[in-house]
Amino acid sequence: MGSRVWQSAAVIVMLGSACTERAFAQWRAEMLPGLRFGPPIKTGAALGVAYGKRMGRVPFAGPIALAEVGLGGARGSAGYFMAGPFASGIEVLGSALRTWGEPSQLEPNQTLAGGELRVTFFLVNVGVAMLHPVAGFPDDDHRTRYYLNIGLGI
Repeated sequence: MGSRVWQSAAVIVMLGSACTERAFAQWRAEMLPGLRFGPPIKTGAALGVAYGKRMGRVPFAGPIALAEVGLGGARGSAGYFMAGPFASGIEVLGSALRTWGEPSQLEPNQTLAGGELRVTFFLVNVGVAMLHPVAGFPDDDHRTRYYLNIGLGI
């Protein structure tokens, strides 16, 4: 019994030395602010948190969560972010959106969910969203909506 305890302790020490703290220190969180313009929210302020590390030639990559509040509604998104040189990057997101006030191309109190792809270069980004009605739409309206947005930052 005593030798098993020493063997287990030796394995833990070996694993601890193989996984140094420096390897975990490469992971970091980044706060990412931004402004978005386009339907259906019109104009919104966004804040994101990305958690990632350097991966090969990519300066930063990892999961991202975003929240955006605008004149015509709010959006919550989660996905994957890859940053590149020259303040560039790609975001692949799953998003849910709720309208209020006077949204563009929709009525207030409608909810949509779907996917987005955003490409950023020099802090200017272009996003394409494919969103499907979830709530607040007439029963016969199941059309998927496609939106193009531009932004500064994320």
